Parts: sequence; C-alpha cells; structure tokens
Amino acid sequence: PTVSANADGRMTMFGLGLDHAVWLRWEVTRPDEALGKPFAEHAVADHVSWSSWHNVGGNFVSQPSVVRTGDGRLDVFAVQAKPHLPLFHMKQVDFNAGYSLWAETSTMAATKLVTEK
Repeated sequence: PTVSANADGRMTMFGLGLDHAVWLRWEVTRPDEALGKPFAEHAVADHVSWSSWHNVGGNFVSQPSVVRTGDGRLDVFAVQAKPHLPLFHMKQVDFNAGYSLWAETSTMAATKLVTEK
C-alpha cells in the first residue's frame, strides 16, 4: 500500500486488492482532535480511526502510486492489465473529497515503468 496526506493533513491509504482493483481508506478521526492539539503533534497511530476500505475499481497489475499536487489534491496512478499496459490516473475532485473515474494517461509511460523494475 501507499499513503499520502490530504490537504488537511489526514492520511489516505491506497492498495491493490486481490481482485486487482484499487482500494482506499482514510483517516476519520485522530486522537489530537479530542485533545485540541495540531495534527503534527499526535504520534499514537493505534488510536487513529480509519474508514472501511472502499473499492475504486480498475483491473491493475501494479500497486497504485499517489502524489499530492501543488494545490493539495491527490492524484493516483496505476498500470492496468490491458494488452499494452496503459497507465491510468484518477484525481481528487475537491480538497479532502472524492475522486474522478479512472482515465488512461499513457501507454509508453506504463511500459517504461514495468520494464525498468
């Protein structure tokens, strides 16, 4: 799995399921919220509440990769199991919110990623 921080500092975790779909979950509550401390000061990961896992689809052959864009939204990339290993992308549609549908980005980029491993 891979993890990235949302614009508000909450973490979102992405992983490839046994069904080859990308699944995600996010922090719902944190121990610092009850204590009134800034997010960066909490260190007890065992007390963080997470959402359940959510299937966001796809038929992928690679673990997803996630980057935080300059405006704070998350972009997710994964290589799909089609004949030419196309690289697919979905993006966060709003800050700390849902995601777009998957869209093909580039076949050449995905082929290079897979062959260089």
